[in-house]
Amino acid sequence: MAVDPVDPVDPVDRLTPLLRGRVAERLGWADLRTAQRLAIDPILDGHNTLVLAPTAGGKTEAAFLPLLSALYDAKAVAISGLYVSPLKALLNNQQPRLAALADMVGRTVFCWHGDVDDSEKDGFRRDPADLLMITPESLEGWFLAGRDRMFSELRAIVVDEAHAFAGSERGDHLLSLIERCTAASRHDVQRIGLSATLGNPEALLTWLSGPSRRPQTVVDPPRGGVRRYFTLKYVGGGDPAAVAAVAAPFAAGKATMFFTDSRRQTEALRPALAARGIPVKVHHASVDRRLREQAERFIKDPVAPIAPGRDGELREASCLLCTSTMELGVDVGDLDAVLQLDAPTSVASFLQRMGRSGRRGEPGQMVVLADDPEGFLRAIALTELARRRWVEPVVLTRRSWGPYVHQILALVVAAGRLAAAEAFRKLSRCWAFSGIREPEFEALVDHLCHLGMLERVRHEIQLGFGAEAEFGERGFAALCAVFDGGAPQIAVEAAGEAIGSLDRSFARRLARGAAFNLAGGTWKAGALDLQHGKLSVAAGEAAEIGALPSWRGAPATAMAAEVASEIRAILLGAPAPDYLDPPERKKLEELRDTAQSAGLAEATVPIESGGSRAVLWTLAGERINAALGTALALDLECKASWTWSRVVLRWGPSGTAAFELLAATWERLGAAGLSRILAAVPDRTGSRFTRYLPEELASEVKAASLVDLDGAAAFAAAHRLLEGAAVLETRPRVG
Repeated sequence: MAVDPVDPVDPVDRLTPLLRGRVAERLGWADLRTAQRLAIDPILDGHNTLVLAPTAGGKTEAAFLPLLSALYDAKAVAISGLYVSPLKALLNNQQPRLAALADMVGRTVFCWHGDVDDSEKDGFRRDPADLLMITPESLEGWFLAGRDRMFSELRAIVVDEAHAFAGSERGDHLLSLIERCTAASRHDVQRIGLSATLGNPEALLTWLSGPSRRPQTVVDPPRGGVRRYFTLKYVGGGDPAAVAAVAAPFAAGKATMFFTDSRRQTEALRPALAARGIPVKVHHASVDRRLREQAERFIKDPVAPIAPGRDGELREASCLLCTSTMELGVDVGDLDAVLQLDAPTSVASFLQRMGRSGRRGEPGQMVVLADDPEGFLRAIALTELARRRWVEPVVLTRRSWGPYVHQILALVVAAGRLAAAEAFRKLSRCWAFSGIREPEFEALVDHLCHLGMLERVRHEIQLGFGAEAEFGERGFAALCAVFDGGAPQIAVEAAGEAIGSLDRSFARRLARGAAFNLAGGTWKAGALDLQHGKLSVAAGEAAEIGALPSWRGAPATAMAAEVASEIRAILLGAPAPDYLDPPERKKLEELRDTAQSAGLAEATVPIESGGSRAVLWTLAGERINAALGTALALDLECKASWTWSRVVLRWGPSGTAAFELLAATWERLGAAGLSRILAAVPDRTGSRFTRYLPEELASEVKAASLVDLDGAAAFAAAHRLLEGAAVLETRPRVG
C-alpha cells in the first residue's frame, strides 16, 4: 500500500521525545523532509517498508529515525539492527552518519567488512554494538563461521540501495541470508528497504518481505522541488581531446561528477580534462581503495578556488571522473552538474546519476556528451522515457538456481552434515527459492553428488571431495560470494604504496620502462612479479601520456527492449525533443535519413549483406536479438553475434549470405522453433554456480536471463527482412 501524503496528525510527534529533541539540537533541523515524515508511521507501526527517494533524498534518516525510536522504546539490546549495503565504500561513507544518529538515543554502531582490522572485529565479538553494518558477503562469512547465534536479538534489517540487489543473483543470495538471520532471531524481524526510483516498487517490497506476514508499505513521496537542466551535445569521433573541449565549459569553476561506462575511458579522459585546467581525480574499481577515498574527499571538500560561483563568491572547483562505482549513494556533498559520456543502458541508472546534482534547492544539471550515434540516440531515448516517468521494472524470480546451488553448499559447510529435508525446508523460506519443488531439489542434490560436490549419508548430505577441492581454501572463504571475483589481477605499487590493479594480460605486455595510465597518473613499468601478482612502477613525467589499460569486467547490463523500441521510434520520426540545440537536431535528422534510406520502417528489418557476412538491423534489444541470432545461426549453419541494435551472421569461406535464404529462414521463426535454441545460447549469465546445474536447469536460467523467446517470436512475426544498407554509423569510442 502507498502512503497518503496528506495526514492531519504530525507523525514526528510519535518519535520518542529524546530523539525529537536531539534532531533539532544536534542536526540543527527545523523540520524533516517529506520522505522522512512519511516513513515514520509505517515503520513505527511495524510494517515492512520500502522508502523511495533520489540520491541525497534523506533515505537513511527516513529509515533510522523511527527505527532508532522504536529500538529505544523497546529497550532493545545488541545486535538489534542490521544495515546491509552493496558496497564497502558505502558502508564506510555511511558509518559516521549512522553512528551520529544512533548516538542520539545512546546506541552504538559497528561497521564490519574485509578491510576492518581483526583486532576491532575481536572487540566487537566480545562486546557487540547495537547496530551492525555489513555486506552480504561478510554476512555469509558469519554463517560459515557459525556466528548465527549472535542474531538472536535481531529486530530489524535495513537494506540500502535495494534496487541494486533486486533482480540479481547477489540479491537472491542476500534474500536467503535475511531468512537465515530471521530464523536465528527470537523476534519477528522487520524488513526496511531504501531505494531509488524503479518501475515496480510493490513487487520489490514483496520480494524483500518474503514469508513475513507484516503489512507492507511503499513510501513514495511526490516528486518535484528540484529543477534540473538537461543538455545533450554530439561530439563524435571518439577523441578524448574533443570530448574534453566540449566538457570544459560545463566543469570549469564547478563541483562535478563525470561518468563514463568503462575504466579505460576514465583513464583516457583524465589528461585531456587536466590539460583544459580542470582539477580532476579518477575513481573506478581498479583504483586502490586509499586513492578512491582520497578522490571522494577531493570532490566533497575541494581545495582550489579558481572561479567565481553563482553567488559571486569564489567557488572551489573539482571533477570526479568515475564509472558506476559512484552511481550508488556515497555522499560527496553538493554538486553543480553531472556529466556523462554517451549514456548508460537503463533509465534507472540514468536517473540515479542525474540525481547526483541539484541538491539543497539549487538547480541541477545533467550534460550528456555523445561521442557516437548509438550513444546519442540512447541518451535521447532514456531522457524521453524518464520524462514519461517510465523506469525499468525489476525482474524477480522464485526459481533462482545459481544462488540455490550456492546456498545448499553454504548450509552444508556451516552445519557439517545436514538432513536433506531440513536443507530444503530452510531454503524454501526464501522468496527467490519458493518456486522450487522438493522433487527438483532432490534431483539437484543427486546431480551435485554425481559431480562430487555433495555426498549422501542416509537421509543427510555433506560436502563432497569436489567442493572441498574447489572451495575449501581459507576456511571456505570462496563461498562467501555468489558471484565470481574475476580473473586474478596484478597489484600495482609505487615505492611500496598501492596504486591499483591491472589485468595480468595487460601487465605482461608492458615492457620495462613503458608508460601507462592508471588511477589518474602516468607510471613507468618496473619489475613484474607474476608469482606474487605485483608490478613495481615509478611515476612518469607529468606531461607524458601512457598506454591505456584494458580490463575484463562483468557483462554490461542488457538494454531493456522498451529502450531499444524507443530508439527505433526516434529514428522512425517521433517528434524531435525540445532540448536539442540546432547541431544536435541536425544530427538526429541525418541519422533518421540514413536509417530510413536503408529501409528501416515500422515493420521492416534492413539487412546489410555481402559475401560471407550479413547484418540484420533489428533495433530490438539484446535479449530478443540473442534469441533471433542463435536460431538463425543454427538453421543457416553459421556463427552469430549480437548487440541491442543488430544481429551479425558470419559464414566460412565457402558460405553465403543469400538474402532469399535468410528471408525464408526468418519467416519460419516462431516460439516453438525458438525454444530449441536454449542449449546453443552461450552462457553469459556471469554466474559461478550454473555450471553445476543439469542441462535442463541451465537452459531455464538462460531462458530467464539471456533471451526473450516470446518477444523474439512476436518481433519476427511483425517484421519482414529488407535488403538495405547500414542503419547506424559506427565510430571509435573514446579511448
